[in-house]
Amino acid sequence: MAKSEKERTIEIVRKYFKVGDHISRRKFEELLLDDDSTLIENSLIAFLNTEIDNIIFQDDFTYLFNALRYIEVLIEKYPDLNRKKLKKKLTKLTERVDFISQERRSEFFSRRKVQKRIDNFNEIIYSLQDKLDTVQNNYYEFFSYFLFNVKNVNYIEQILKNFPNIINSKDKNQNSIFYGLIDNYINIVVNAKTLEQNEDLLYYNNMLSLFNSKKEFNIDNLEKTKCLQLIYDGIGKLDKKVGNYKQKLDAFSNLKSIIINDLVDKSVKNMGKYYNVKIDFAEEITNELKMYQTTYSKMVYPDRKIIGNDEMIITIDGNSAKEIDDALSVKMLPNGNYLLGIHIASVLGYLPYKSQIVQEAISRGSTIYLAKNSVSTSDEESYKSIIPILPYQFSAIDASLLEGQKRLANSYFFEIDKDGNIINKNFQKTIITNSKQMTYKEVNEIFNEGGASINKKLAITVNLLSDVTASLEKKFHPTKIYETVKQQANNPADLILGNSRSEKIVSNAMILLGSEVANWFKDKKRDYPLLLRVHEINDDCNQKLQEIINNFDFKADKEKFNYLFDSLLGIYPNGRYDISGRHDGLGLENYTHCSSVLRRSADIVNEHALDICYFNNPTDKDLYALEDDIIKNKNIINAQNNAINYFLDDFQLQKKMSRRKNDVNKSKKN
Repeated sequence: MAKSEKERTIEIVRKYFKVGDHISRRKFEELLLDDDSTLIENSLIAFLNTEIDNIIFQDDFTYLFNALRYIEVLIEKYPDLNRKKLKKKLTKLTERVDFISQERRSEFFSRRKVQKRIDNFNEIIYSLQDKLDTVQNNYYEFFSYFLFNVKNVNYIEQILKNFPNIINSKDKNQNSIFYGLIDNYINIVVNAKTLEQNEDLLYYNNMLSLFNSKKEFNIDNLEKTKCLQLIYDGIGKLDKKVGNYKQKLDAFSNLKSIIINDLVDKSVKNMGKYYNVKIDFAEEITNELKMYQTTYSKMVYPDRKIIGNDEMIITIDGNSAKEIDDALSVKMLPNGNYLLGIHIASVLGYLPYKSQIVQEAISRGSTIYLAKNSVSTSDEESYKSIIPILPYQFSAIDASLLEGQKRLANSYFFEIDKDGNIINKNFQKTIITNSKQMTYKEVNEIFNEGGASINKKLAITVNLLSDVTASLEKKFHPTKIYETVKQQANNPADLILGNSRSEKIVSNAMILLGSEVANWFKDKKRDYPLLLRVHEINDDCNQKLQEIINNFDFKADKEKFNYLFDSLLGIYPNGRYDISGRHDGLGLENYTHCSSVLRRSADIVNEHALDICYFNNPTDKDLYALEDDIIKNKNIINAQNNAINYFLDDFQLQKKMSRRKNDVNKSKKN
């Protein structure tokens, strides 16, 4: 009968410590390369248990002390050891030695020598347990800094990915990191003037879900009791006369449910309430849309330039895209330059900026995509995996740049030379018709097949778009780390930085648009207000992280330690909206979002700024009012986007937990 992996490992451990020849040494070194700390630890403890009698009854017992001392190597080499369990196993070893010495003392050859061996054995055990406590405290300080000071979800995820059992670390008073999490949460609830859009509370809600989703997370009844006592103490501090007393009681009730593992309803609607993310549209919003539909369906737009059907305009999107809000055109000019047209769907051409529906869209932040790779269909059912900022009828039908349909747009034309230099630019209000609605895959197939089997004019357009946007790459230099973060995020509402030619066409065109619109507004001769996309790298934060990590020595585990360090520095802070600031990720002095008005509320705010500043002659009064409006909406959108990020993190956690539960149930049935 074949030996199990555990039996084979125990045999390797036994031969290494008892025999110690070059063959057993080589096999043991190969075992360490597998990096399975749990298997090695269990095998080592099992070996000690089977051989422990020999400490008392055998002359040659040095190999047992060597095996015991090797546990210190494990403690330093593997930060993800379950230290609590290992400490219990070591205690049981001492108890077993004491039991044997009492039960079989009549068999001792020399009571004095045996007692000295037992004392030495126990001394090693105690030193190992002290080592575990010391390392545990270091882990607590390290993890608690990121959890309670940096407060970056990506950092926390990266730490737990590399060192999963750090989630159970304790401080010198034996209070767990979870206890600290509960304590911070309670202090926020007690002292907060309002719980709505409270970023710290949103963050801690997210962390509670994250902790409970990890299979390594372990909280015993004593720790639960201590946490529940914190809640009762917190309730006692609440002022019953304050208006949000009931809301704070509900927060404590939810916290109590999490601690005692009651079922908490984590449906999308309930999570929406939890994170203040609106799921459905109120009746007054849908009724207002119907009223405006009656108006704009009959309107004539004499001030808009109609771009004729002879102009080849195409859209390039993902397979599941429903809100088609950007299109491209290109042609060669007689002087050899390109004329690139970037056509963006217009929300404010159909709806007044001050309307309820537009203000509701701004308050929603951005469209939320619950399923990344949903199958594209034409019916409204597939739209249920999306939480939009505008009702489906408007964003996916009325204003969407659907193939063959006339739509209102803002068109941005750029004359670009062969080296990617912008020679001229002008912006126009237009009525366009999408000649061809395409996917990234379909555009890539044109490049691969050479365009032989498709419309010749379409093939020429696609190849010209590739040429002109490739020339722009000489001007734009997104950092590699920024590109990696964007590719991993894969948010359809955000800039896509892919590697295929079709993705590069779109990303380079949209970076051009965002930078050139921002440059026009921020030109020194005008400096008009605009909602900028800002992405500033905090060097002080990175320096502080480096100091902490340098002081946290994993010794034998340097390789994994360095990987963690690189990962942390490789995660950039999230971008934000502001009225000033650089975009370091893209390497641009000025950058804005204006290409996704059907999916991002910031783009609607900037369409309003364009209406006032570019397409009209603004007065000082207009500019002051616009600046006040942008500052107000900047705060609303940033807060809402934070809430959306936490909402999506929790949503993904619930999906993982549901899949894990289903896998467990299937395995039980089998």
